[in-house]
Amino acid sequence: MANQPENPVWETGIYQLEITDPVEGGVGGKSNEPLLQLANRTKFLYDLVKPHIPKFRGFISGLNPGETSGTKTVGGQLTSCVVNWGSAAENVTTYLVTLPATMGSTNYFVRITLEYGVVGTGSGVEHKRVYAPTFVAYSATQFFFTLTDEISTAFSNVKAHIEVISLD
Repeated sequence: MANQPENPVWETGIYQLEITDPVEGGVGGKSNEPLLQLANRTKFLYDLVKPHIPKFRGFISGLNPGETSGTKTVGGQLTSCVVNWGSAAENVTTYLVTLPATMGSTNYFVRITLEYGVVGTGSGVEHKRVYAPTFVAYSATQFFFTLTDEISTAFSNVKAHIEVISLD
């Protein structure tokens, strides 16, 4: 069985089969024309979206800017996360994250979204902020990311949602 030759183009319209159209199959057959037009549109849209689809997704919980050692809890498609370097005095920690399979190269980026709550209750509620995490591709299976707390007392139990997206 052969496939129709798809092209990533946006078809301006989809042909409507008429009652008088003969049933013709195969490449260029009138019966396949509307199907091929829809397939072309689908390929066109897929090619637009594909670069933005993460290859790996997961989360890391229990992150504490300023911690100096430890193994973190990971979920989803992440293999492990360990504290690589930390400074309690500076409230900064760098984590080494391992992926379950190779990215093919170090040409990727990591989207990190942080989830954390509020410290304290009542009128003295303190909203601490963690500076935007930064990442560095270390290898095709590992990357570093750094968290920094803006306040002198370390913020605790931050959860990082991770998406790793190939740029190849």
